[in-house]
Amino acid sequence: MEHKGLPCCGKDMPEFTLELDLRKVPFSRKGSYLAISWLDPSPSGPITTEGLYLRHLRAGGKGPVFLLEPVTGTEPIPYTICATPTVLRLLPHSNDTTGWFIEFYFPSPDELRFRSSE
Repeated sequence: MEHKGLPCCGKDMPEFTLELDLRKVPFSRKGSYLAISWLDPSPSGPITTEGLYLRHLRAGGKGPVFLLEPVTGTEPIPYTICATPTVLRLLPHSNDTTGWFIEFYFPSPDELRFRSSE
């Protein structure tokens, strides 16, 4: 995972936008029981692979639901994370010239939507 300054978020992001570190602050919305966080492996826990996870927060169950990982075929694609309070973007590393992206956002507490360029 690579965190960059706000320019990774794109030209459409206001200059005053706050970028989140998903190791410390989950991407979510007030009232939602879903969150996206960067989780590290734990010898005694359910996480065996470091990565970006969708988590379910209801009833104190803060466990991961599944790993969010862009792939080509079966091979993971290295990516950069740009997370603000309103949108989470996965972008290609600077040496990748394909220009793909994946965006996640919460239009309401009960919905998590995503879109991609591919």
